[in-house]
Amino acid sequence: MNRPLARLFGVLGVVVLVGFILPSLSRLPRVGWLPDTQEAAVKGPLEPKYPEKHHLTSVLAHAPGFTVFENFRTSANANNRYWRNGTYYIVTDQPWALPANKVMFSGGARDDSHGKPGKVEILSIRLDAISKHVDERNQLGTTLSPAAALAFTEAAEDLPSPMLIAHDDHFIDHYYHWIGELFLGAWRIWNHWALRTGIKPPSFEAIAFSRLLAPDELAKTDLHHSWGWADHAGANEYFMKAFFSPDATIESKTTWDARAATEQLYRIEKAVLADRFAGHAGPSAGWKPWGDVLRVPVDPNWLADLRDVLLKNYRGKVDMRPKSVPRVSYLTRQDTSRRLLDEAHQDLIHALERLQDEGLCELQILHFTDETPFEDQIAHMAATDVLVGVHGNGLTHTLWMSPGPGKAVFEIMAKACSMNDYGPLATAAGVRHWQVFETKGMCEVYECPDRGCDKTFDQLGPNRDDLDVDPKLITDKIRMLVDKHYKN
Repeated sequence: MNRPLARLFGVLGVVVLVGFILPSLSRLPRVGWLPDTQEAAVKGPLEPKYPEKHHLTSVLAHAPGFTVFENFRTSANANNRYWRNGTYYIVTDQPWALPANKVMFSGGARDDSHGKPGKVEILSIRLDAISKHVDERNQLGTTLSPAAALAFTEAAEDLPSPMLIAHDDHFIDHYYHWIGELFLGAWRIWNHWALRTGIKPPSFEAIAFSRLLAPDELAKTDLHHSWGWADHAGANEYFMKAFFSPDATIESKTTWDARAATEQLYRIEKAVLADRFAGHAGPSAGWKPWGDVLRVPVDPNWLADLRDVLLKNYRGKVDMRPKSVPRVSYLTRQDTSRRLLDEAHQDLIHALERLQDEGLCELQILHFTDETPFEDQIAHMAATDVLVGVHGNGLTHTLWMSPGPGKAVFEIMAKACSMNDYGPLATAAGVRHWQVFETKGMCEVYECPDRGCDKTFDQLGPNRDDLDVDPKLITDKIRMLVDKHYKN
């Protein structure tokens, strides 16, 4: 018999043998300790999945200073984080998957905990040690048995969700530090999570200033205004009402202190924790809390959506219709402690007016005061193509400009200083940004010197009331932008 025929008969023999054996196996008695897979498939799971039953915490999205405690599941009990008596609890069986504590939670700025990690305890679900040689001191978190974890989590009382927690106790009574730093980072990580899940970011049901007082509470004390979350101009309060649903609750330190006194454990199903000091601990911080979070991918309209919310019902006096030439806005601050020399201020206005006279732009001189309605301020910025202004809080409005290659901000500052407060906001908004060092020169964001002031040259730093400026530095760049992006 030749070799091919031998192979054919061999294969036929195996098929016949298998056909004979399999029916016989099906008649064998079932081994008691083996599961009946067919029966299990018919019955399905007998109880909730393990993570749901034990209410495990999971980190869905994170960048230093900004963390989304979330879970992909739709079950109401699928994702949780806990809080009791000033301490956050993370219940997990994957402690090694958590970011480092120092880039999630920070201590307070007002006491000896400044610069130290915040109060957080990791409760790690583990079974008993397999031998006496296992050293619990080397474990991540406090060991908890599955039964103990279940008892712990079942005792929790639910708080509103989703919740944005502002985990800061200082500087939030300032438009830039709240909206331009803490809220901006929280909104970015929330949108990053939404991008990853393919959904629209859900509305927050609660905003918690867990370490700061509400305006009415602060008014009843002798404490400095920095103990509250509202700024003197009312910007923070305005944006809070504009961004969030009227049904959203705003919680304060008073609320959280009262909860702490009860010793009750609380569960927050979905939470965004925003912590400026933790953001400063990130590898890309660059002196700011959002150095890392502004690098995570988001939908291109992540800021436009906020701007649309602010302006959706706008009926004010600002003409927002597109123009045939770019709008140039000079935002003055001549009544503040950081301003241009009067002569320099007038020279700058005259130079910008010449651009308008040549038909290159439409110029508006803006001066915002505490009495200027915020909706008008936002409308002016949304309609602005090129913004010129001295380093200061008002440049936080850069966030509300429309993106585009021909959009720009010129920030005038002391020639001995380089400050990166507002340049990154412009970059995040899709707008170009130049620092203008009085008459010395200028630089774009990625070309500027390191942050700081040369104190041997200028003891006053950035806070001067005698700043100078060479208008030609600014107008030459505006001409370049017009030639490149606005002429047909």
